[in-house]
Amino acid sequence: MWLGILSSSTILLPLIMGFINLEQLNKPQKFFLGFLIFSLIFEIISIYLASQKINNIVMFRYFMLVDLIFFFWFFQQGVSLSFWFKIFLVLIILYEISINLYTHFHQPMNESIDYFFIISFLYSVIIGGFVLTEIFDNLNLNPLNNYLFWIAFARIFYFLVILFIYVYPMVQKTSFENKSFLFIFKIINTVGNIICNIMYSKSFLCKKTIN
Repeated sequence: MWLGILSSSTILLPLIMGFINLEQLNKPQKFFLGFLIFSLIFEIISIYLASQKINNIVMFRYFMLVDLIFFFWFFQQGVSLSFWFKIFLVLIILYEISINLYTHFHQPMNESIDYFFIISFLYSVIIGGFVLTEIFDNLNLNPLNNYLFWIAFARIFYFLVILFIYVYPMVQKTSFENKSFLFIFKIINTVGNIICNIMYSKSFLCKKTIN
């Protein structure tokens, strides 16, 4: 329980940094700050459900859908996505929505891990990687001064870190019955969250984009 609280509470780092620098933020950064507030609400609800021994996997699925849609829009505010890449991303989002709806109505509500999360994580890595390549293609701006660099890199790092702990249960169906795996699962997720939110915090110290 304490690991979950520690992991969730790290989101306060970028929130505090965002509000400290609120007057200096541009419009997309303020939207990102709003998304972090939404994420904080999700974390609070997750902690409450965990305290009541209620599985929050269903809520996490819907949160991931919001995450995919938001960052599809958000990254377009700072980089130019090609037409076909946009189509590719939209198709993935639509596919994820259909998977979620199918699971919601045709499978048990406490279904643990499936391809929905794997595809969602890979989607986040792909779009984050594309943003980084666009940033590095601009030789006139130091990437470390670009808030999109820190956000994209944070997401690539986090989703690559947690990818394994979501893939493994698909191979080993009884993994969540193993206390050692559950503890490692929480440790990896907590470390990933801490580093991700530190980089999110750094993004609020940057104002320049590649546009």
